[in-house]
Amino acid sequence: MPIVVVPYWDVISVPPVPVPVPVPVPVPVPVPVPVPVPVPVPVPVPVPVPVPVPVPVPVPVPPPVAGWPFSSRFVGAE
Repeated sequence: MPIVVVPYWDVISVPPVPVPVPVPVPVPVPVPVPVPVPVPVPVPVPVPVPVPVPVPVPVPVPPPVAGWPFSSRFVGAE
């Protein structure tokens, strides 16, 4: 069987296989979502209701009874 000798320039002259260059995939940058700021709700302030103050009614004081508290029926009732 004959030995086939391949000249080295035939081996070198093989066209190079193109190596695929990786294309960078764009990474999505997260967009900041605006957070809603809570609006303060006005709290109703209770208005003080005037409470009616009772006016003291003068109670008529009976005139002193003669002999009270030393009336004759209490003397010596022990």
